[in-house]
Amino acid sequence: MPASRHHSFTLVVFCGGILDASLATDFVMVSKKFMADGLDPTCLSGTHLRLITDTTGPFLFGRDDLGPRSQIYDSSEAANPFYHIAGPGGLKREILNWVRNVSTRVATGDRVIIIFMAHGLDGSRIILKSQIGTEYLTRAEVTTALATLPQGIRVLLVNEACYSGSWATIAADTGSGRDVVVETAASIGEQSYNYRSASGRYRCSLFAAAFIEELTTHPEGRIDRHYTRIREEMRHVSPNQDSCTPLLVPSSRSLWSHNISHFVLTPNIATAIANLPSDESRHQLLLQSRSRARTFWARHRSIRSPGQGHANDASEGSDMELGLIYSYLDELGSAAAGQNRCTLATACHLVIDGRVGEEMKHRIVNTIAWQDTQMLRVCELVSLLVDEALISPPLDQRACSELAKKDYEAREGLASRVHNIPGVKEMAIPPFHDDRYIDIVFDDAYGMLVDAVYCEQVLNPMAFDIGKIEATIAAFLQRSPAV
Repeated sequence: MPASRHHSFTLVVFCGGILDASLATDFVMVSKKFMADGLDPTCLSGTHLRLITDTTGPFLFGRDDLGPRSQIYDSSEAANPFYHIAGPGGLKREILNWVRNVSTRVATGDRVIIIFMAHGLDGSRIILKSQIGTEYLTRAEVTTALATLPQGIRVLLVNEACYSGSWATIAADTGSGRDVVVETAASIGEQSYNYRSASGRYRCSLFAAAFIEELTTHPEGRIDRHYTRIREEMRHVSPNQDSCTPLLVPSSRSLWSHNISHFVLTPNIATAIANLPSDESRHQLLLQSRSRARTFWARHRSIRSPGQGHANDASEGSDMELGLIYSYLDELGSAAAGQNRCTLATACHLVIDGRVGEEMKHRIVNTIAWQDTQMLRVCELVSLLVDEALISPPLDQRACSELAKKDYEAREGLASRVHNIPGVKEMAIPPFHDDRYIDIVFDDAYGMLVDAVYCEQVLNPMAFDIGKIEATIAAFLQRSPAV
């Protein structure tokens, strides 16, 4: 049977910084997977990976509770990048230019695959790190860009950031005349999580480990089963490991019965099929032992306790700063595996392992203190809003989460509006070019503020005055220093 005449256009983007080793590991593994499969992906990064490998060591991909991990990248390989570094215009321009360029080259039946390894903020935006600093790419901007693709195109969009579930609506928004599937590492309002290995380190994301395994083991699996297997693998983790629920949303119900090769068609598969439902029995002898053993192991493996061996006693530290770092990790617990918290947790482990010096230790302590400052600022700000009768005393976090589930679109719109208030962005990211801090994403203070305002919008809609609330927030943040 002749190979498919259709073409695939693939973009894989690493949007993290020099301490985002887990995201970078996912980026390398997905890129190498697609290159080995002959998809010839465009690989784009805002950061030189050599800066990461020199600091954190070689990249190890996989879950050691499911099988052996493999070293996939180190400093010697990083000396000759396989990816393109974003230029002075930044990552955002290059991403949108890539989509615009592809839209002039694709034809009916062609495939467009876009995968983002990024941090995310509530409000449908991901964070892009590059030499120009911090940028934001929103769901609306991606939707607008994909709408430039002609009819008859097949699009797979993957976002593994925290709060990525809100991007699932892109499937319906761009699916008119196109087959679109959106996969996200987390559901609406959820953080996404990295896997914590037996050594207590964060090697890759839970989603990427399952996603790569699925594409490798079941390259022609039906989309509904593709999603189920990824979800189940992410669900089966040790009690010490937090997880999240991925989403897969197609633009039409009929796509559930299609094979994943409808969107990710590698040349070797293309020679065997011509865009028809595949006969999985042709692969059954090869895959049977792997899938059965994997399912058994996922359900019956003995649970290890990653990180139990790390020192919990701050007095064992060489000084007070090291003791604070130990205490910070203990306080985070399993939440440290969250994508947005993992950067600072990784930096802490680098200090504990002796891989970085005193300067990095000082920066970590400063960043922990900066986070505390943002939380104190928001607590003071919320109290001010209550005192001025602009909001009611906020509900507890669980109650706020339940309210958000009732109308997440409304909360998401409010989160975007709050994010654009002058001074709010600076609560989520420390000053970019300030060497006193680690380049992290911190969404706790921002999320607390959004929760407080959103509860008022839902519970007292007649008295809700977003204009006055915005003005009060902006005035407070202007006179309250962020650092």
